[in-house]
Amino acid sequence: MNILLTEDQHDRLKKYEFYKKMFYKYWDKMGPGYDDTFLQFFETEKNGFYEWQVEHLLMEYLGKEEALKRSFEFLKGTHRIKDCGTYKFDFDITKSVLSNDPLGIIVNIEVNTMDGTVVIMGDDMKLSDALDDEALFRDVEEEIGDCIWEYLVTNVSRKFGIEVKINKLVERNMLLYP
Repeated sequence: MNILLTEDQHDRLKKYEFYKKMFYKYWDKMGPGYDDTFLQFFETEKNGFYEWQVEHLLMEYLGKEEALKRSFEFLKGTHRIKDCGTYKFDFDITKSVLSNDPLGIIVNIEVNTMDGTVVIMGDDMKLSDALDDEALFRDVEEEIGDCIWEYLVTNVSRKFGIEVKINKLVERNMLLYP
């Protein structure tokens, strides 16, 4: 059976195999994972090779089962946002389920706003108070979601090649997101 490829498809396949070989060699020496420095060093986006493709190769490198196992293990317990702008808070993943389209993990998150803080206009404020303030509520809610998303991308997607999606973000039984 012969398969015909266009020249463009052939070029993309060569690029994919080129990056795969380079990344695997790098991960063999340095351990799996990537960050912004990795992406800049390999000039991925400049050469039309995007982060989602790096993520896919990382998952392939680890093996799907191992990547999922490591991701689910990491997601257990309480997580701490130490410094996301002026936000500091803890959160728990209350539920995590496998998604197959595309492969990833969907999570429900509960934020501990009673102990969390944010600095607004130079003043320390409890997250719970900021969320109760009508003028601040939407901005604070959005920033909490952004901080958690950034944390999950850095600590799961970029280490294990598994995408994490936030299904629900709650604070004291109050739905914050979506």
